[in-house]
Amino acid sequence: MYLGLLVVSLVSVVRIANGKCYDEHMYQPVDERDGDFIIVGLFNVGSIRKEIDTTTNHTKYYCDYFTSTRSMYGMQKALSLRDEVMKFSTKLQKERNVTIGYQIYAVCDSYHVNNRVSMTAMNNPKVIGVSGVDIKKFLKESALITTTNYIPTFTYMYSDSDLLKGSQYPTYFAIIDTEENEAEILLRFLEMMGYHYIDIWHHSYSEQLSEYIYHDYLVEGENGCGRIEQVSSDKDAMRISELYNKTGGSPAEVHLIMGNNKYGSVAQLKHLIEVVNITNRIYILGISNGRSKYSEGHIEAVKSLVGNTTNETIIFQYSPLLNTKTDINDQMRDNWTVLPGNKLDDGYRGLQEKFCTKEKDVGNETTSYISCGVTSWSAFVVAGVRSILTALNETLASGHTVDPDNPCNLRQKVYDMTIDPDRIVKMTFEGNKTFNVTYRHKTLSAGFEFVAWSSSEGTLTTLGYGFTDKFQVTNKTAIEKIKSQYRTGCSEPCKPGTYRKFSNTKSLICCWKCHACDGHKYTNATNQDFCHHCPETKISNTTHTGCIRVEDVFLRYNSPKFITGMVFVGLGLILTAFLFGFTYKTEDRPVIKASNPVFLYILLFSIAFGILTAGVPLLRPTHQSCNSEFIMVVVTLSLLTSSLAWRCGSIYGLFSAANNFGTPKCGIFFKTPGILAINLTSMTINVATVIILQQFKLGWRFVMKQKESHTPQVHMCDAVKGQLGYLTILPFIIPSILFITTLFLAFKMRKFPHNFRETSNIFIATLVVLFTSIMFLSGYNLADESIKPFLRAVVLFVTSLAFLICIFFPKIFVIIKKSDIEAERQELKSQLRSFVSKTVRNDDTRLSRSQSHRL
Repeated sequence: MYLGLLVVSLVSVVRIANGKCYDEHMYQPVDERDGDFIIVGLFNVGSIRKEIDTTTNHTKYYCDYFTSTRSMYGMQKALSLRDEVMKFSTKLQKERNVTIGYQIYAVCDSYHVNNRVSMTAMNNPKVIGVSGVDIKKFLKESALITTTNYIPTFTYMYSDSDLLKGSQYPTYFAIIDTEENEAEILLRFLEMMGYHYIDIWHHSYSEQLSEYIYHDYLVEGENGCGRIEQVSSDKDAMRISELYNKTGGSPAEVHLIMGNNKYGSVAQLKHLIEVVNITNRIYILGISNGRSKYSEGHIEAVKSLVGNTTNETIIFQYSPLLNTKTDINDQMRDNWTVLPGNKLDDGYRGLQEKFCTKEKDVGNETTSYISCGVTSWSAFVVAGVRSILTALNETLASGHTVDPDNPCNLRQKVYDMTIDPDRIVKMTFEGNKTFNVTYRHKTLSAGFEFVAWSSSEGTLTTLGYGFTDKFQVTNKTAIEKIKSQYRTGCSEPCKPGTYRKFSNTKSLICCWKCHACDGHKYTNATNQDFCHHCPETKISNTTHTGCIRVEDVFLRYNSPKFITGMVFVGLGLILTAFLFGFTYKTEDRPVIKASNPVFLYILLFSIAFGILTAGVPLLRPTHQSCNSEFIMVVVTLSLLTSSLAWRCGSIYGLFSAANNFGTPKCGIFFKTPGILAINLTSMTINVATVIILQQFKLGWRFVMKQKESHTPQVHMCDAVKGQLGYLTILPFIIPSILFITTLFLAFKMRKFPHNFRETSNIFIATLVVLFTSIMFLSGYNLADESIKPFLRAVVLFVTSLAFLICIFFPKIFVIIKKSDIEAERQELKSQLRSFVSKTVRNDDTRLSRSQSHRL
């Protein structure tokens, strides 16, 4: 602490060492009165002026009190302090036999004077409290000096978090809250009202608070936008138009005016209304910056500029809620008690003569001054003085006495009594609603009262009370009425399904137009800057507020293709079952015996299995169904081609042996064991190949294909693509060879007179299957993915049905139309004799040709 004081003293010495010689009267009080206890007031009154002594040619510096109205307002605060001390002195003299005095200093806008008089107050053991200087740049240095000796020191105009929290200021307190807390409370109000498009015009003193609201709430907080500009005087008001020309866009309906004063905020109001021409429901948010009431200039300016038009003007104002024991009526009046013979009174009278309008009362021979204007800050000066003197009275009443050797003890007791961190004040608001308010440590302010003035009603209405943790609404009707009358932003909110498209003015980030999302895009929240793309497997709903999954494509159980296919599969199985029974019933008939019943049974089983396999592609594709379809197709083709190849081979072997007048070679192969062996071998090899392929994730598999993004996914079974995709044909090599062999032998034997021309029927069936397969393979890859399962079912069904019809229907026809067995045998013998005689003639012809050749 003492190190801080040393630093301040050194700074003061450096400032003295600049060669300036100050008038000693500048360090003396402009007004004082002695007492048992003294309250010191530091006020920024006057300005430094220089004067050259012609005899010594030295330059002397003195304080000029008559420079501006700012000096007059500073003297008004000093007069308020003096009046309050005099009142308390009278009271304490009666109750405690104690007198209270005062010392009032004019800082004169000088660091040196500020620090010098602060040190004077610090070294006076009678000083029980100090009203700190009312200018920011001097405040911390002055408070660091006076609180060093534990003198209760307060500021009534500005508050700083460093002053409240810093350990080097042990007995400092503030009348109003810090700018950070003030901003938090103000932001709660703005959020409650829904204001997001705000133009901020601030005094130089309110720059930090204004920047905080602009950047943290509007810009970085992404709550809105607007403009911000310093407007400290009527000359600065031209910056408003310049800023509008630079940024473009329409002016905000909410204007946040930080730091109300006659030359700043009133000039802003006039400029906004007259120059910028905001006359249609102008919305002015006037901030008092801690003042308790509006200056007359605000309301009078609005009345004169807006008049009785229908253009409603609303002015909001907030003021601190003080501890009830220091809550006071405003100390704003045209005339204080002015005493002659001291600098304060003479200076204030001189300022009145210079800046105020005189009004004489001839009868009483007195002169009064009107239209001077009064400062609202004097109320807070009185609050601080009254708080300290009340605490002094309570301290003395509790039995504490003054120790001349150690005045710090009493000062600390007074300070502790003034700033009680645990005090709770019951506050009653409109509507008889009461609740307790806890005041923050080292400040007498708990929050702010918010009121509104309406140009149409001409009255002030209390809206509620703002605190850092809540906003207590007391007049909900008035708030809702104000909120309903005005557009709270530059643009309307963009609902879900739309996005914001901003104008070219980057500084106005809350001015946009709403555009609907197109294509498969969506937004699911308000005020989105772009539309989100739906995933590839989804499409946007009709309102573009979300994505819905595209319904996957596969043959559903209620689809016509599925129903039709299953009906035909069922009919095919019924027909196969009928032929199985019919064959079993007519096993003793020559047409059946000639074909070998075992061959027919295996063929019927193969056909039935193929018809059943035709129903598998109609099911919803899965990994299991695709694997099952692959195996079932291979089994069907293996049985069909093996059986048909065996049958054609046995017939060809029989007639080849007859043509050579011998017995068939490998006769055992053309009997029942042979057909079983070839079927079992072919099926085992092919099925084993399929299983091996599936183990290596090759062959036939379940896939979901999509033509392009946001289109349905088709569930289907398909061959594995890639470098090893060709291995899928391995299980079909043996069936293909057997099929080609069957087709070749059947073509060669199509006219053989054997067993009712069975090879001709086999040839026709294989030819039908060949053309069907060619057509299937040529069109399958070109077909739509959704139709491919149905095509596979059709080709399997047609293949099975072709063999069923071509091989079994002629047998049924023979059995029904030629039931005479003997006729069948005679026809067979006749055909055999004709074939043998033709063969003999051919042999004789070849023999005679051979002999002629030898001759």
